[in-house]
Amino acid sequence: MTPLNITTDEILTSLDLDRVAQVSLTGKDGTLPPLMAHDFEDCKRMLWSAAEKWLLADLQTLSTSSLGLEEVFRLELGGYPVRGFLDLRGSYRRGADQGKVVVADWKTAGGELDIAWQSRLVDSKQWRLYSLVPPGADFISYRGVSVKGKTREVYIDLAAVSGVLEDVENHFGGIGDQMVALAHRDRWPQNKPSACGQYGQVCCFKTQCDNGTSPRYLLPAEDILLSYSGANRFLTCPEKYRLMKTAESGIDGTDATRLGNAFHSGIEELWRQAFEKYGEN
Repeated sequence: MTPLNITTDEILTSLDLDRVAQVSLTGKDGTLPPLMAHDFEDCKRMLWSAAEKWLLADLQTLSTSSLGLEEVFRLELGGYPVRGFLDLRGSYRRGADQGKVVVADWKTAGGELDIAWQSRLVDSKQWRLYSLVPPGADFISYRGVSVKGKTREVYIDLAAVSGVLEDVENHFGGIGDQMVALAHRDRWPQNKPSACGQYGQVCCFKTQCDNGTSPRYLLPAEDILLSYSGANRFLTCPEKYRLMKTAESGIDGTDATRLGNAFHSGIEELWRQAFEKYGEN
C-alpha cells in the first residue's frame, strides 16, 4: 500500500536499483546489445526523470491487479495478423475515471519534446492500434523522456475519437496486400535515395543495395506478420523491410535503438518492483 506521505525519492531508494541497472544493461534475458558508458549514464538519468514524473501518480491511481507491463498482443486487422507490445496498461481505481483503462507508451527522444514531436504522436497509427487491443482502452498516455532528462506527456481521450477501427484496418490491410503482391520477388523496391539516410543514420544495407549483393530470398505471403514498426519500415523502404526479415537479429541496432531498449527494460523493472511493494488493488 502506498503511504500518503511517501516521496518518489523514498520509493526509489527502497527498491533494488542494482537490479534495475543490470536489467537496463543486459535486458531481462541478458540479450541486449551492450551500452556505451555515456549511454548508460543517459539511461539512468532518463529512468530517474520518468520515475519523478509518473511513478508516484501511477501508484496512487492505478490498480495493481489490473497492471500489465510489456504485454504481448496479436490482432487480426485488414485480413492480416498484427502483433506488438503494450508498455503499460492499467485501470484507475478511484475518482471520476474509476474502472477506465489507460495504456501508456514510453517514448525516448534524443531531441526536444516540442510541438512537432507531439504532432507526430497524435497523427500516429500506433495509439489507434493500441486502443483496439482487448479489452480496449479509454485513454492513451504517450510519455516522452529525452536524453537530457526532460519529460512530456501526450494524453489522448479515446471518447473524442471516431473511426479508429476503419483507419487501422485500412492501414495494415493495405500494407499486407502490398507484401502479398511482392511475395514472388526475391528483391523488393528500393526507396533510394530518400530512405538511405533516415533518422540521421546511413542504412546498414546501403552498400549491399549499391553493389547488388543483397541476398535473394523470398518472403512467403503466408508468413506475413505485421507490427507497427515493421509497417513503418516497409513504407520507408520495402527492400529494407525484406532484408531486415532475412538478416540476423539486431543488425539495425543504432545507438538510439540500444538506448531505447535499455530504457524500456529498466522502466519495466522499476515499475514492477514499485507496484509489488507499494501498489494497491
